[in-house]
Amino acid sequence: MTTISTQRHLYRFYIILTTTCAFFLFYGSTILLSTIDKLIDDELEGANWIFFLLGLGMVAFSIHHTFIYFKKTPVVTIKNDVITFGDSESFLIKDITDITFSTKIPFSSTYTYRNEMEGMIIEFKNGTEKVLYDDLYENLWEIKSFLYQVVEQQQAYQSFEVNQYEFIDLTSTETKVFDGNQFTSFRGIILWFFVAYFVYSIYSMTSNSYSPTIIYSVLFLIAGILFFSWMMNYIIITNDYLVIKNHNIWFWQNIYALKDIEEIVFETARKSPNAIRIITKDFKSNSYKASTLSDTTWLQLKEQLNIKGIEVRNEII
Repeated sequence: MTTISTQRHLYRFYIILTTTCAFFLFYGSTILLSTIDKLIDDELEGANWIFFLLGLGMVAFSIHHTFIYFKKTPVVTIKNDVITFGDSESFLIKDITDITFSTKIPFSSTYTYRNEMEGMIIEFKNGTEKVLYDDLYENLWEIKSFLYQVVEQQQAYQSFEVNQYEFIDLTSTETKVFDGNQFTSFRGIILWFFVAYFVYSIYSMTSNSYSPTIIYSVLFLIAGILFFSWMMNYIIITNDYLVIKNHNIWFWQNIYALKDIEEIVFETARKSPNAIRIITKDFKSNSYKASTLSDTTWLQLKEQLNIKGIEVRNEII
């Protein structure tokens, strides 16, 4: 008996949703409470009505946003020959007519910060289409792997994962590096102005024997460095591996064997920097922002990947 059930992603679903909705709910409620007394006393006039409607809109957005997120990420369960979406909507596996395993799909209307997201589309005989988004699930790759083997390849399902690599010696092999200069990139300039400002501010506070503000400033500085550095990855390609490294967090790296890569996507989302998404043969999918790479470097990277026999979906240039 084969049973696979999805789990929503801790960070990309729960934490982001909770943070966003808490922000709108808190400020919307605060605005409503500041105007509710005047509404009861029938003294709500002019600009106060605008504030009241603004608060009401923020609370409504928070509730609607939560509803949309849960509606678009149902728990998906495969049990033997049946696939179930949510609590009750079930289909036979044999009734699947087509599957798009990797593509960009609109998530919601334009008011949300999410636009198109990487996902899959499952079509059934009765015309029903089901859309699932990679980044909002911890293990959507398991559903994809099952359907690819059973539906696409018409064979028995066997669970597998590609090998994880902790370390390779980059000094003993030929490498091609695809990076940029963080000191001339937009986010790099913002980062180092941010660092310079807070370092100067912290230095100015050291005249006091003790100040809690120094601790808060240091923590905020560290958080800012990590946030901007998170967008400053670059790519190294060797004969057998693709390595993701970071300009500032020098000890961090992610290693992929070229033979394990199914597809690579060059992608972006609204005002976010360009990113490289790596999809492995077990359908795991991870995206790494690379804000320092120029268009020329992206095209050179695409050419090198094509030489290595890896399919590249270029959505940015």
